[in-house]
Amino acid sequence: MEEYLMADEKYLRAVKEGVTIKDYFNPEFLANLESAFEGFEIIPVGLAFALEKDDTPKDTINMLHRNDDDVNNNRIMIDLNDPENMEIILKLLDSGDSDGD
Repeated sequence: MEEYLMADEKYLRAVKEGVTIKDYFNPEFLANLESAFEGFEIIPVGLAFALEKDDTPKDTINMLHRNDDDVNNNRIMIDLNDPENMEIILKLLDSGDSDGD
């Protein structure tokens, strides 16, 4: 995990191997998309979640493939602010629980 600054705000970044964004989408939804866009493969490249408590933004979790190499090698990048939230998301990814299995 590393830290970096963007727009004067500190972010944490981790790279997770062995998973794809597609693993976390409902397979039926992806099949419907591929049916609608006949002849195209649908490759999800990012997910973003806002964490709010009492209508106050607390963190934003961004999970994405940076390029084709990330997609082909089952690697995602995770950006967020809070180290505790990073621990939570990495633990969830390590558990292997996804909608696509």
